Amino acid sequence: MRSRTLGAALAALVVAASPLASATTVGAAPHAGVIARASVPAFPGNLIVGSQGAAVVAVQKGLLSKGYRISGLTTSSSGSRFGFLGTATMATIMRFKASHDLGPSRAVGPKTYAAITGWQSGSSAGASSGSKWSTVRAASPYSWSSPSYAKWYASRRMSAYGWNAAQQMACLRPMWIGESHWQYKEITGQYVGIPQTTIGVANDYGYSESAYRGTPEVQVEVGMRYIRDRYGSPCKAWAFWKAQGAWQDSQDPTQWWGGWY
Repeated sequence: MRSRTLGAALAALVVAASPLASATTVGAAPHAGVIARASVPAFPGNLIVGSQGAAVVAVQKGLLSKGYRISGLTTSSSGSRFGFLGTATMATIMRFKASHDLGPSRAVGPKTYAAITGWQSGSSAGASSGSKWSTVRAASPYSWSSPSYAKWYASRRMSAYGWNAAQQMACLRPMWIGESHWQYKEITGQYVGIPQTTIGVANDYGYSESAYRGTPEVQVEVGMRYIRDRYGSPCKAWAFWKAQGAWQDSQDPTQWWGGWY
């Protein structure tokens, strides 16, 4: 019962971490040229060619409702035609971004997602509080503010990213020891938290500065998404990190220093 409850709680709390997150009402055809605000799923992180799920549906239907044409899709297309971000959808996204001065990157970031769908960042993905994570924290044998808790949480989120927990934690654990000792309050200049990323990266994934600074779970999610999007997996990121000159403390083999990712 405990593992089932925890799994359900994790899925509900961090649904934005997966591009496959779904919302039951998004698939409905737009009415009067708009998508109902309640039907728009939270921003799940940057959407690129190959992304799937309800957020992609919201983008596609948002574009159509604004008069943008997507090759092979219309407002009357069957629901099964929606939900995959292919090259045709990306071409339309780029036209929208160009006309709204949203930059040249071939991705749907939070600003583009909001402009197309009407999503508001404060509604879900950007908000985080202790009570929101209380069920998950209660299931852990560690204090939520401790490095042990952050490692525990990261291990249990591995499968959501398609990674083998034992294999990939063996790489993530030493890499983030080298970055922050898994301390969520660690700050080095502009680099903040467990993964030592910037507030800008957290914003790109739909989280507010306060949510990122104050919530270890959010820091883990942001760090793991960044690793997934840039390197593919913690072990690939760890290999790159070590190649940048990281070195192991001969007095304490658990300690690593230097490196950059």
